[in-house]
Amino acid sequence: EYMGNQKAEDDIVENVVIQVNSLTSFGEEFKRMLRLANRSQNSRIEGFLKAAAEFEERYLEFDFKKVYLNNSESLLIIIKDVSHLKQVTKLRAIDQYKDSLLASVTHELRTPLNCIIPMINEAIKDESVSQDLKENSLKPSVNSAKLLMNIVNDILDYSRFKRNKLKLNWEGFDVYEKLSEIIKLFEIQCRYKGLNLSLDYHRSVPRIMSGDKDRLGQVIINFLSNALKFTAKGGIKISVYPSGKEEGYVVFQVSDTGIGIKQEHLQLLFTEFGKLEADEHAALNPHGVGLGLMISNKLTFLLGAKEGIQVASEYGNGTDF
Repeated sequence: EYMGNQKAEDDIVENVVIQVNSLTSFGEEFKRMLRLANRSQNSRIEGFLKAAAEFEERYLEFDFKKVYLNNSESLLIIIKDVSHLKQVTKLRAIDQYKDSLLASVTHELRTPLNCIIPMINEAIKDESVSQDLKENSLKPSVNSAKLLMNIVNDILDYSRFKRNKLKLNWEGFDVYEKLSEIIKLFEIQCRYKGLNLSLDYHRSVPRIMSGDKDRLGQVIINFLSNALKFTAKGGIKISVYPSGKEEGYVVFQVSDTGIGIKQEHLQLLFTEFGKLEADEHAALNPHGVGLGLMISNKLTFLLGAKEGIQVASEYGNGTDF
């Protein structure tokens, strides 16, 4: 009956995907389609039915094709297990939900930080507050809040990168002034560890440049954060000088005298969650998640770099980013 309604030149009679969550429902659905196709024997699929029953949920695609065997019209039933395709769709939906949740959480974190930082800055400006309280409590607090804001920005940028929604805000700004502000964030921590923190700004590099000052600052802060974690003695230096490879390009370099990185570990630095798990690195950075350098590397390309972040390191003798 069903076959009789099809045109002779039609090869594919029906294509349907059903959700199977039990052997009983599978058998009933398959028998229904066989009845529609005017075929009642299903003994040949008994083994397939038993195999399908071993899974809680499967997605099966049925193709019904008209064929001729020994000059007799027959029906070819092709059954494809497409469960993996449905699973991929589910995983993509879950991944999108996680990215959306991550973006929402980081936005919520930024709101209180955007309130806390200005309030502490106002307290620092207040002449009635003692200088001792400012130096030992308020300034370290506001610096920590700003560093936390940088981490939040990294997480938010990670979510934006995955959705291709990251945009830069290009404008002219004073690079020397921006770097001086960043140095102030780390001065107290460096002083606590007995480290020297300096800025070497080459005289031929103009102070005013065009770019996204916040994104540049984000990259430099990530460099300094890593340098601070893995440097116990000596110092950290920010250097800004003309590129010897490309005219009109400027190199921003952060050097430290820390423990350095083994050559076999360098390739992990810019991978997603590429945290170094060697004993010495894990002990100095137990709570790092491995997003900062990956985000920074992507940002450098957006800021105009042609090769991304370059790393030079000798294990035991420091690192240059």
